[in-house]
Amino acid sequence: MKIGEVLEKERNNRGLMKNEVCKGLCSPSTYGRYENSQIEPNKFMIDALLERIGKNPEKISYMASADEIDCVKIRFKIEKKLRERRTDEVEQFINQYKELSIVYGNKLHLQYILRTEALIFLFSNKKSEAVNKLKEALLITKELDFMSDNRPVFTVMEMEIILYLCSNKFFDEELLFELYYYITRLGDKNILKLRFYDKVALEIVNNKKGVEDRKLVLMLEDVLTYKRRIFQYVGVSEILRSKKLLGEILSCDEEKLLEIDKMIDI
Repeated sequence: MKIGEVLEKERNNRGLMKNEVCKGLCSPSTYGRYENSQIEPNKFMIDALLERIGKNPEKISYMASADEIDCVKIRFKIEKKLRERRTDEVEQFINQYKELSIVYGNKLHLQYILRTEALIFLFSNKKSEAVNKLKEALLITKELDFMSDNRPVFTVMEMEIILYLCSNKFFDEELLFELYYYITRLGDKNILKLRFYDKVALEIVNNKKGVEDRKLVLMLEDVLTYKRRIFQYVGVSEILRSKKLLGEILSCDEEKLLEIDKMIDI
């Protein structure tokens, strides 16, 4: 099946309009040509459109050019160094990334660069500079009142940027709750639910101003129930630790899981 046919099929399955999926990424006419297989989107546009629809691009096969693979390789190195907080090396790799010919003038690459530069600022305790970069990155593909859309859709990068902005108090706490209830309504296999359900809930718990502990515990329980249902272990320990900090008594199995997690860390 051609990638255009995949986009059309999955978009229709979600009940989304073309302009809802492509808003901020490309024009509706260009998107229509993608679905009709008149033109082939680049790898990063394919990923973004599939994520907007709720699909995981890694589960769908398509061809990528040598230049696109080079981009992916450098992104992999950047993400590894970000996890290690090696900002000096991140700067070296992001400079290499900027020099790649296919990066120039492409909004998705620019968004990635700005988000990465924002994290360098964030890890260097330059909060205001980081927030400005994150805001600039988000505005490339999203308006700041994104939840006012009739049916909001997001890429993984957009949601990541929004959560960083939330954690740095750019958006108010009401938005976190809006995002949480938005994600709860998504299908179990939606990539945003798989990647961000626990992260949004934990962000609410960490901010917990004026929210009853019992309500926070119930939110965490909902996330745990979801993870059990889809057999997703990643993030469970952090949810359990948060439950414990809220004064909840964990079951024997939950305590054992935390012990195992502690042993793995050692």
